[in-house]
Amino acid sequence: MRVIVGGAVAWDDADAIRRELGRLPAGTVIIHGDCHGADDLAGRIGRELGFAVERWVKNKDDVRKHSRPRAWMGLNERMLAGGAELVLVFHAKLYAPDAAHGSKHLIALATAAGVEVRGFTA
Repeated sequence: MRVIVGGAVAWDDADAIRRELGRLPAGTVIIHGDCHGADDLAGRIGRELGFAVERWVKNKDDVRKHSRPRAWMGLNERMLAGGAELVLVFHAKLYAPDAAHGSKHLIALATAAGVEVRGFTA
């Protein structure tokens, strides 16, 4: 199973990520982006739990396509295109208006692709 984990750069609840990753089957691959917070925690905890971990980074094509401030959009698109059966998103303001733009973008892409999404706010 391939699982994308994303969320807030301010996310520091390692226990929540550990709880959700701990529910995944053996052989799962954890995919995350190149940001602090939820991304970094998912990579560290995923390795601790014995999962293969893929850290994807923004690249020049992402910047060219979406501009530097929004290069995360290209990263989200590429991670999802790389294949995933599940997306886990950790963001305290996930359901707040005018917040969590990157997380909401990932959710919208996954939903449009028919990929299961689970969101966590605390």
